[in-house]
Amino acid sequence: MRRPRGSGSMSYTTNCDMLDEVRRHSDPACDRFYHTYLPLIRLHGRDCGVADCDLDDLVQIVMMEFFRNDRFVYDTDKGSFRGYLRRVIRARSMDILRKRYRAKRDDALNTGEPDELFLDSRYDEEWKNFVQEEAMRRLRRAVMPEHFQQFCMLVFQQRDAKEVARFYDVPRSTIYTAFRRTKITLEKIVRNIEENAL
Repeated sequence: MRRPRGSGSMSYTTNCDMLDEVRRHSDPACDRFYHTYLPLIRLHGRDCGVADCDLDDLVQIVMMEFFRNDRFVYDTDKGSFRGYLRRVIRARSMDILRKRYRAKRDDALNTGEPDELFLDSRYDEEWKNFVQEEAMRRLRRAVMPEHFQQFCMLVFQQRDAKEVARFYDVPRSTIYTAFRRTKITLEKIVRNIEENAL
C-alpha cells in the first residue's frame, strides 16, 4: 500500500456522488473527476503503448468520451464505471497507436498492440493501487489525526505497538484499540469504493 497524500475534512464524498454531481454540471465535481482519473488514464495509456508525448492527447480524448454535447455520458447498463473506463482508455489508446502507425506505414497496418491479458493484469494492478491511495486519502479525513498517524507507523513503518505507545505516551491497549477501529474504518471505505465501482 502506498503512503497517503493530502489531508482534508472529516467527511468524504463517494465517487457515485461525484458522478451525480458531474451529471449536474458542477464545475468543482468536473474538476475533481478530471484530476482523480487523469493519473490512471496516463498509466494505462502507457501500458497500451501510447508514447509519453501522446498521453496528454489521450487524457483529453478520454475525457471527451464522458463529456459530449455539454453533458456527462455514462450509462450504468454498460457495466461498472471501472470496467467502462478501462474499455474507453484502451479503445482510445489503440486509436492513437493506429494513427501513429498509419503515418509511418502506408502499406500495412501493424499496431503492435500489447497482449490483452497483460493489459488486464496491469490495469487491475493500477486499479488496486488507485483504490488503496483513494482509501487512505479518505481514511485520513475520517479518523482522528493521531489515530491515522499511529496506523501508518504500525502498517507502513512496521513499528511495534510498544514503540508507538512510548512515542505517544499512551498505554499499548490504547494503540491496539485505535488500530482496530482505524482498520475497520479503512475496510468499510475500501468496500464503499469497490461497491460504488469508482
